[in-house]
Amino acid sequence: MWRPLACYLACMLLACSPMFAQAPAMSWPNMLSERERKAAYETFDKTGVELTIQEPAGVARKAEPVTSGLPLPEGRIMETGSLCLQTLDGNSVPCQFTVQSRWPNQSLKWVLADFMCSVAASNAVGYTLREGKPAAVETQVRVEQKEAGVFIDTGRLQMLIETNSPGLIHSIRCDGKQVVAKPVQIVLVDASNTVFHLSKPTKVSVETQGALRSTFLVQAEFLSDNGGKIFGGRVGVDLWVTAYAGKPYVKLDARIRQGGFYGYRNEKGRPRQWLYFRSLALTLPIVNGTQFVLATDTEPSEIDVGGSVVQWMRYAEINARALPELITPREEMLVKQIWPTVYDGPYKGFYWTSQKGTNLAVKAGTLSGVARVKSGDKSGMTVAVRRFYENFPAGFSLEGGNFSFLIFPEGGFWPRTKKAADAGTYQLEGGRYKTAQLIVSFAPDAEPTELVAMVNEPLFAKAAGRWYGDTGAVVPMAGSLPAGGDKELVEAWQRYDRLQRAKVNDEFGDPAKDLTLTNSLLNELWGKVSIPSLWQRAPDVFMGWMNYGDLIWGYGYCSLYYEMPYTMFQHYLRLGDREFLDVGSDMIRHRYDIDQYHVESSQGQAGHLDGYQRYEKGEHGNLDRQASGYGEKAKNWEINCKSSHTWNRDLLLHWALTGDPRSLETAEQNGRAFERSFTSDKKWSQGEGFDVDEFRVSGWAMENWLGLYEYSGKTQWLARTEQVFEKTLLYMERKNGGKGQIIKDGHQSSQFVAIITEPVCRLHHYTGRKDVADFLIRVLTYQRKSRSAGGYEKDGGVYPTIWQTGEWEHKADDPDGDGSKAYSIALLDGYAYCARLTGDRADLEFARRLFKEFIFYYGVPDGSPRDWRTPLGFHLLGTPIDCHAAKHHAWSGRYGQLYMAIDGAWSGSAILPLKIEMGK
Repeated sequence: MWRPLACYLACMLLACSPMFAQAPAMSWPNMLSERERKAAYETFDKTGVELTIQEPAGVARKAEPVTSGLPLPEGRIMETGSLCLQTLDGNSVPCQFTVQSRWPNQSLKWVLADFMCSVAASNAVGYTLREGKPAAVETQVRVEQKEAGVFIDTGRLQMLIETNSPGLIHSIRCDGKQVVAKPVQIVLVDASNTVFHLSKPTKVSVETQGALRSTFLVQAEFLSDNGGKIFGGRVGVDLWVTAYAGKPYVKLDARIRQGGFYGYRNEKGRPRQWLYFRSLALTLPIVNGTQFVLATDTEPSEIDVGGSVVQWMRYAEINARALPELITPREEMLVKQIWPTVYDGPYKGFYWTSQKGTNLAVKAGTLSGVARVKSGDKSGMTVAVRRFYENFPAGFSLEGGNFSFLIFPEGGFWPRTKKAADAGTYQLEGGRYKTAQLIVSFAPDAEPTELVAMVNEPLFAKAAGRWYGDTGAVVPMAGSLPAGGDKELVEAWQRYDRLQRAKVNDEFGDPAKDLTLTNSLLNELWGKVSIPSLWQRAPDVFMGWMNYGDLIWGYGYCSLYYEMPYTMFQHYLRLGDREFLDVGSDMIRHRYDIDQYHVESSQGQAGHLDGYQRYEKGEHGNLDRQASGYGEKAKNWEINCKSSHTWNRDLLLHWALTGDPRSLETAEQNGRAFERSFTSDKKWSQGEGFDVDEFRVSGWAMENWLGLYEYSGKTQWLARTEQVFEKTLLYMERKNGGKGQIIKDGHQSSQFVAIITEPVCRLHHYTGRKDVADFLIRVLTYQRKSRSAGGYEKDGGVYPTIWQTGEWEHKADDPDGDGSKAYSIALLDGYAYCARLTGDRADLEFARRLFKEFIFYYGVPDGSPRDWRTPLGFHLLGTPIDCHAAKHHAWSGRYGQLYMAIDGAWSGSAILPLKIEMGK
């Protein structure tokens, strides 16, 4: 009933708002949406979408497969048969298009483009995606599915997967010759030396079937010789087999699936099901193989039959001199296990061994992870493993006719404790997975350097940054500098982009400097620090199969909380720096393997933990790190996974860009987890609403569900978002007076409001609901008037705006709680959105002030001179190892985008377009 009035008011605001009359580049509500979409349509119709592939590894690529996700404008293309790919000079290129998701009107939203690309080393090549007749594919992947199995033929490579025989792949031929005659297996030896092989496939499914690329999933469980299973069959393997038209190689993604229970303190009725094992290896029974060669390393080595090579690391001693400045005595035990000792230059602790029988050779350094198996002068197979040394320990062996990739070689251990080292066992806790990726080529002339580049730095076809925003597929997406901005605002925008780049490239950063002078020692040690250089300089902390891709939270690991991978992918699209894509890809693999609780079961009374992101603040899987003095937390250092710290937008954007099924699988688990948590509450179906203990959890649920709606197109998730908003946030705020106070007496945490702000903006964007807009305005008005302080200069010093926290509830002895300026970066998005809703320039000016304050002073003491600036890079208060370094840097990249889109003068700034016509 309110839609006509809303549209009328929007037009009146457009006519009378001085804010937008002075900025004609920014149209007002509906017209902005129309203009952006019109720009996307016109670009697509006139020129198509130009795509650029930049070769990142300094290695020439020859007809290498490319898989890249691309968005299309709403309403423009209905089926993939209307799309074609062309070179810049207009020649059609064979390309396979796969539908990822659709807009509400069922037009294509995200598609995967698969094609072959040749590009010179460190060069670039361009293509155009447009409407038209697709090019014919001469050599196609041929697939035959029968009850007995699946047969795949690329033209050069033929593979057979049998449904009734143990193993994963049962035959491989290349160029007419048998190269693998026995089943590809994965062999596990547990702590008691029981040997487990894989059963016959429990499931074989086609995930993608196309002319240029087909991907199959083979699943099996581990069985001992007497038929015993691990935790009742909860432990097994998922193998994704990807074949490419005309290629003599195959890509394998082998995932160890540990589906047992973790046994968290709150998992009542569930036993701890942790797997302790001595080794795990993927075995390829090669027909011709008498030795293998480490082909691309600085010291090529030939390993005969019966030999092995393994990448190891010698853990560093603890730098005791740093400890007294940084920790209290009760934390010393924790820090000693993870504190890095190397601050400048590469770590010297990597070494590798080559062994045959009792002969053992030890050499310093790292291996590239590529091995060529041969017999005499003839090469039979070349294997390249993704991020080989980074996921140490790892190795290769050749025993008789079996070549093995040692995913977990014998002699290693985990966690980093004397107990595990003495036992010689790895520990894989319940609900954790681990995926290894490798490319296996059976071409006799396979070039090892090309395979290493292909598996570690695959080619990616990227559109201009504005395209992802113009289509409305990735929102919000920051634009360019606002027209008429003051000098400091221009500086803040420039520093924002430089800050993002400094997170992945030392070149853009400043030396780590603690301006509070409380950690002065660190100023001498770190210098410039980005995430990749931090991983390289302290690999004893950040590398290894369990930790690579994660970051530290204080003195433990953060499980990539606050969606750090999303900031990597989003800024890759915006700014184009390849480092964002590579770092984000490493992070997301950790996120969907290690950082997810992969359990969804009705057994026991702990269903509220299932399917969430892990929340640890400790060393992954190491309960020996329980310290006295931590109260209840000491009983279980790995804190229960929580709804309050689960995100999935990073997973969903990764899936949209790459088609990685593991990202979508995990994101959907998160959505179902929130659904179980809320709908299982008896009050969900009773009355008009109910209170939640931490109202930020409602915001996290909304964010997860909206992400699923945006990227999958499934409307059930939008409906759930509306329900939780009505039944919790709106209900609580109205119950407490309807004046913006969500918790009684208005003593609510500004952090909680910061968490819910963007999801509420998104909900309004997709529904146009007036009650959502009014709620946002009331809550943020109250925050500004009653929960903020600072924002002034005094005695030559700057005192930025701080937000009173008050955290979970009002306490009589602490009516205001403490304060933080960190929340400005999330809240300013809401004030910018309010400016669009009301036309009040004061809201936009307030957002601008908060933006400058945060970017300039988030790591600077209050009262500092106006010209002081927070040093840029992956550090906070002088150190990358800080309780809030990871959180601040996730927030500083994740938020601020909505404000920048609204304030930007860029015509394709991808502001969240208001859809008033959809309102209730």
